[in-house]
Amino acid sequence: MADRSAKRYIYIVLALLFAALAALGSYQVLTYKANTGSVTVWVAKTAIDARTQINPDEVEPLKFAMPSYPGASPYPVGKVTMVGVTPGEVIINNMLALNTASSGLSARVPAGMFAMAIPVNQVTGVNGAVQPGDRVDLVLAGGPAGATDVAADVLVLNKTASTLTLEVSQGAALTVAGAETKGTLTVLLRGIGSD
Repeated sequence: MADRSAKRYIYIVLALLFAALAALGSYQVLTYKANTGSVTVWVAKTAIDARTQINPDEVEPLKFAMPSYPGASPYPVGKVTMVGVTPGEVIINNMLALNTASSGLSARVPAGMFAMAIPVNQVTGVNGAVQPGDRVDLVLAGGPAGATDVAADVLVLNKTASTLTLEVSQGAALTVAGAETKGTLTVLLRGIGSD
């Protein structure tokens, strides 16, 4: 009979020990979840093409119940994608150009368009007044026909003291390159809203 009560005593002690371990484990899990918080990540609402600037209507915040999401971009609006992003995909820093200025010019040139530099000086370059983001027309001066329109409504991507970098189609690039061999290109700065 003493054997049975000793076994019962051992079973009761083991049951209490397992119950205590289960309680401790539950406490650890609940404490961990309470202390970890959540992180907000940004996901694509729609497909976003590579080499495009992210607009506010293309992304939405999503909360994750975890302390961090490695590589997640804090707020990707305004940044340029280096790869295509599918709907529902978390946007991480490796998908984005560091910023539009340091990511290289190719991140700002739309698919199907090209960046082309032309030489300018104070006279041909509107006395240095042309800035990135402006739109210009190009005129060939001094050719056989006097002055000829070469390209119209061209976006200026970049400028230095002696060059303008323009966003052009392939056809416009060929026209401008051909015109440069025939005479001097003059830049005409377009006013905002001019046709």
